[in-house]
Amino acid sequence: MHQKHVIVLAILMAVSVPIIAQQPSAQPDPGAVGVTVGRSWSLSVPFTGMVAQLPDRRAFCGAATDLAALFGRLHRKDHFSGNVLVAERGRVIFERSFGLADDATQRPLDARSVFPVASITKPICALAVLQMRHEGLLALDAPARTYLPEFPYPTVTLRHLLTHTSGLVRLSDLMDEHWDAARVADDAAVLAILTRAKPALHSTPGQRFEYENLNYVVLGQVVGRVAGMSFSRALKQRIFEPLVMTATAVDTTRWTEGRRLDRAAEGYVRDPRTKTWVLPESLEDWGFLRTLGGIAGDGGVVSTARDLLILDRALRDHALVSEATWNEAISPTCNENDTEIWNTSWVKSSYGLGWYIGEDLATTWHNGDWGGHQAGLRRYLDSGKTGIYLSNRRRLVLARRTGRHHATTRASPVESQKQARRRQPRNLLAGP
Repeated sequence: MHQKHVIVLAILMAVSVPIIAQQPSAQPDPGAVGVTVGRSWSLSVPFTGMVAQLPDRRAFCGAATDLAALFGRLHRKDHFSGNVLVAERGRVIFERSFGLADDATQRPLDARSVFPVASITKPICALAVLQMRHEGLLALDAPARTYLPEFPYPTVTLRHLLTHTSGLVRLSDLMDEHWDAARVADDAAVLAILTRAKPALHSTPGQRFEYENLNYVVLGQVVGRVAGMSFSRALKQRIFEPLVMTATAVDTTRWTEGRRLDRAAEGYVRDPRTKTWVLPESLEDWGFLRTLGGIAGDGGVVSTARDLLILDRALRDHALVSEATWNEAISPTCNENDTEIWNTSWVKSSYGLGWYIGEDLATTWHNGDWGGHQAGLRRYLDSGKTGIYLSNRRRLVLARRTGRHHATTRASPVESQKQARRRQPRNLLAGP
């Protein structure tokens, strides 16, 4: 197939397909009604094939023109609004903004526009935990209550929280049952509720993957407690300031104080009644944004595409954690029987220490979604390419979930960890 057609097809798959949740603990059910109380949904297979199929930067001019034209058409048809950045080994080879940051003022999006990155907060939180492990401040296999004595589950370790194998209940279920929805919750309130209510675990820790925001709310409290400061300040001192990520911070003040950032890209949803773009908090069904908006550990970071590229470069250069630690972070999680735990519910993947891992072991990513915003950071390890998207429009009609999605996602007995390490990743992503 001609390179141009491959690119166009791949991007159409990534951007135009129906939205499918990457975040199991907050995934909408198309057959239900009402509204989901949750944190992060994502575009289906963001950038799948897109970045992988791009030529290297020496042959990129024609492909960049195609990308700009394609996203321009998608934007004109009201299918995409946001920032897109593609890099190769840390060097930008494509960067564009499409649409408005603020409909009311007609302010356009640009490279400085700041977006909530939602669950991309999780790998950043995980990096802080791994730094603390390196400094001897904590141990991944220590019980979480070593650092949070009030935490009510003695067998849940930091590793279980990092890998979503703790068995903790859904954050949304916990808050639905034990919190006044008219109040804005924060991380400390969530931990206090968990301590007081102590709901039963859904599975034995370490045996089953189930993506759950509550894991990282607890981890954020661990980071703050061990650092002796707020989670926000800890990430600033450990990651954002050293990397000069000047547009990046943990910021929940929109929901806790009603304050908007100067360069904020407002997030919009499609009102199903009027077929117009509106701020989600203007719709009755979106009240959960305010209720959960003050919670930071699982999704409170705001950033830009360029700052996320700085993070990508730091990972590539091992500026934050050592190469050995990074390799550990992007290795599939194993249960006590040394069997890799794979999620096969929509695309086969595993989850390491804060990162999704592709079946080929050569692709890592995380996505995020909150309100009208979606975000994706996808890294192709063989080719050195990175794809970043930040979007501020969503069309999805939300639906109330009363059951648990992905509750039956279990370990697939594919091969042992030792066997996996001997396996050579297929070089599917190196480009032509």
